[in-house]
Amino acid sequence: MNTKHNVFAVLAILIIGLSMACKENYYTQGKMLYEFHCANCHMEDGSGLEDVIPSISNSSYFNERRDEFTCLLINGTGVARTDGLEMPSFIKLNNVELLNITNYLNAKWSTDFSEYSILDLEEERIACTPTDLLQ
Repeated sequence: MNTKHNVFAVLAILIIGLSMACKENYYTQGKMLYEFHCANCHMEDGSGLEDVIPSISNSSYFNERRDEFTCLLINGTGVARTDGLEMPSFIKLNNVELLNITNYLNAKWSTDFSEYSILDLEEERIACTPTDLLQ
């Protein structure tokens, strides 16, 4: 009887460990894409650089202006800032990459997170008009 209980306990521990590992790594590609494309300016913690580069951890793009986020990623800031800095366009990222970044950032910093689907993102991408800077 002890052997059955031991096997059951080991299986239970493995299942719990795997489920926790999956939750921690759920947005792994989005995190890697953020670290590669965004963290140099916005920092790993999303805090930005005070008045130079805005914080994204407190951004309205994850709550009140969620429907504008895809367009922001595609176009960048779209206007030259007086300090010469602007957010670059990520128009070359495919829909899956954009979706992974969006879901990672929303899961991390949105106060009202709900996962984007590829259909949501495709609709927003179609509706987004490229800025003159990208043409």
